[in-house]
Amino acid sequence: MAVLQKTRILAQERLDKTDYDNIETFVCEDLNQMFRRIFTSSTAIINGFEIFDDAALTQRTPSASPVYIKMEDSTILHTDSSGPSFYVGSSITSAEEVTLTDGQTNYIELDISREPAVPATRTFRDPNANAGEGADYTQIIDTVENIVATITVNTTGFSGGTKVPLYKVTVAAGSITAAVDSRNLFFRLVPGEPYNEDYEFPWTSRGEPDNDLVPDGNEILKGDKQIQSFKDWADAIMTELKVIKFGSAIGVSWTDPTPTSISQLGRELFLRGGGTISWDGSDMTWTSNFTIDITGTAFVNTITTAGSPLSIGADQVAYVDVDPTQTTNISFQVVDSDSYVDQDNRYILVKRDGSDIIIIDRLVG
Repeated sequence: MAVLQKTRILAQERLDKTDYDNIETFVCEDLNQMFRRIFTSSTAIINGFEIFDDAALTQRTPSASPVYIKMEDSTILHTDSSGPSFYVGSSITSAEEVTLTDGQTNYIELDISREPAVPATRTFRDPNANAGEGADYTQIIDTVENIVATITVNTTGFSGGTKVPLYKVTVAAGSITAAVDSRNLFFRLVPGEPYNEDYEFPWTSRGEPDNDLVPDGNEILKGDKQIQSFKDWADAIMTELKVIKFGSAIGVSWTDPTPTSISQLGRELFLRGGGTISWDGSDMTWTSNFTIDITGTAFVNTITTAGSPLSIGADQVAYVDVDPTQTTNISFQVVDSDSYVDQDNRYILVKRDGSDIIIIDRLVG
């Protein structure tokens, strides 16, 4: 039964059609609010709606018209619509065939609606029959409404509104020359439409917000307090994994393989020391030597204070080349993050992240 609003029924009260409609409406609204407020306020595909070249759904690379969209077990949270808030394709739902226009870019979209189904004979009452005495009669009517997912296509652009972008497919001389995945996926950081490969969760501030709101009431929306839904949380976590692995580098994904420098640092080395570490927005200083212990040996590598202060510019990283065969002094090398070359025994120790720096797993601001 519904939670946010319930139909109040008293003993010996007659229930009318309006009451039954209210019961169903209240339950639907509960689900709508739960999906919007807890999971995501923006429409997102959970899984499915993949494009295929054949009706058997075996060839994933589309080559020519028509193409086929998988509907079976496909799931979407349609939360920025006033209509149905979600759709789940049954395990027997057939693929949708989509005919494309040659010489054009074709915009394939998903539309979710309700349609009547399951006709059956039902009995009605006509109060005016028999000179006002009334009489029953039967009629065949549709007895349910199903949520239906329909695939549409046009050559002018994504429609917006309640329609959900799926693919942009360009056809030339009868062949598909490009098929762009424009789906916005729930478990993916990068949006499909509009596509932005460098998208990150839009933190308004970082760090633990002040728990006392008297100095600044805006603290109530800072740090992780700005996370409002599960989708926000997932995007924030994926963003932080990307930053931990690659800093502010562009053109990389949080799912890219972890650089050797990070994975080996935790497995083979231990960094300690450094004394008091300071950052003034352009230079990092440390008051005592850093020491890197080579696990399984008696050797250590030392980064002395002779290299302090160390200038680290925007989108740069500081790395060291460790010598695991002897005890020796080593020094930081600073390069642009997209110019960094990963190799054995090379480790990134400091990353520039906006106006801050990250030292292994410590953020120094």
